[in-house]
Amino acid sequence: MEQVELAVQPRELLGKKVRFLRRTGYTPANIYGKGRASTAVQVETKTLLQALRKTGRTGFLSLLLDGTSQPALARGVQLDPRTNGVIHVDFYAISLTEKLVTEVPLELSGERADLRVVKGQLIQYLSRLQIRALPTDIPRTIQVDISGLKEIDQAILVKDIHVPEALEVLSNPDETVAKVEMIREEKAPEAAELPAEVEVVGKGGKEEAAEEGAAAPAAKEAAPQPRGAAAKEAPAPKGKE
Repeated sequence: MEQVELAVQPRELLGKKVRFLRRTGYTPANIYGKGRASTAVQVETKTLLQALRKTGRTGFLSLLLDGTSQPALARGVQLDPRTNGVIHVDFYAISLTEKLVTEVPLELSGERADLRVVKGQLIQYLSRLQIRALPTDIPRTIQVDISGLKEIDQAILVKDIHVPEALEVLSNPDETVAKVEMIREEKAPEAAELPAEVEVVGKGGKEEAAEEGAAAPAAKEAAPQPRGAAAKEAPAPKGKE
């Protein structure tokens, strides 16, 4: 692995004052690690970005501070949500003779089969592999050959991945990395059928039909009598004289 050196300087500006530091082209950072106190440092932003591009997510840096070199990993890179620029970095000091537990990105490689023939699609379920290794043995990525995936339900598991002997895989060996799944066609929703006993009356629907149906007997009861028709009264009973 290529050794990437990065010069850092002691930092005096702390807290909210670091915003003035960023305006001058420097990024605030901290160095921490096992058995050591956190050290506030600053690093030139342009140089920092160049170094991070070389190391990726898994590579280590050699931090040059006060004439000494300290191997470290960029464990916490904070970005500005508006500009996506780096606003702070945490460097984790390490020993090159002690193994680390970390995650390495998985990269699918190999010639992809034409899965349209079997109406399938390739889905990647696992994107990172957890491993234990010395810092100098940790690769930037791990290749996963998918050229053998040609049929529905064919899959590659963690235990199928070929890794260098220097790496100890800690992820579940039976976990699925990639699999050919059948393309499921979504059916258009069918129109709902009304029961045979339901009658659709006009455009108003059932509620209006119900209201009209309820109003009909009420109107029948309240119908006025024809004009000119005299009301017949029952004759009064004859009383005793």
